[in-house]
Amino acid sequence: MRRLVEKVKEIEWPEGAPILLKPTIGASQAKFVMLVESDQELLVQLTSVWCLAAKREMGQASFKLELFIYVSRVAASATIRRATEGRIAAAASLIDEHLSALPAEQQLGETSRAYWAVTHARQPEQTPLAIPTNHTFTQLRRIDDYQREADEESQQRAASPEFVTVRRRLNGGVVPLDLNVTDLREALGLPDYSLRPPYEPLFLAAPRR
Repeated sequence: MRRLVEKVKEIEWPEGAPILLKPTIGASQAKFVMLVESDQELLVQLTSVWCLAAKREMGQASFKLELFIYVSRVAASATIRRATEGRIAAAASLIDEHLSALPAEQQLGETSRAYWAVTHARQPEQTPLAIPTNHTFTQLRRIDDYQREADEESQQRAASPEFVTVRRRLNGGVVPLDLNVTDLREALGLPDYSLRPPYEPLFLAAPRR
């Protein structure tokens, strides 16, 4: 009987639950009795039911052995939702609130935060906020770290240094000299800002004639 129940995915029969026997055709549910397990007791129980049926006119001719079990409906499993724009925005707000309480070394970059927001937006309602631990998220965090390092390096390059190092030849050797940028600009008549746009190469090919 358990194999038959297991084929129906919508219900479940608890382990150890009894099989109930309807002793007579008119017995109410309250009068159902538990089917015994041992062969000897089962023979006695079925013989008793057969004898009760014989007391009715044509009872044995129309005899049916009716067995019942109590099952429960399986709760519908939570399904993955569509990551709509509104759900992603709501998830991003939760993530920002969570990250605001963490120290700087535990902050996330834009790429990993966006991925987290999308994955959380797909989860069922009331799913607790939990940082992803899969390989994709780990890779995105590494990419964010690389981007952060590149941004910091670009900012350092963009900032005007107080001194620049200029090399000169002295007594047959090359000697580095630190020159003040402000003094150098004043001496050369240059404006107080960089004349080189970002990422412009230091050496340009000579124009073709």
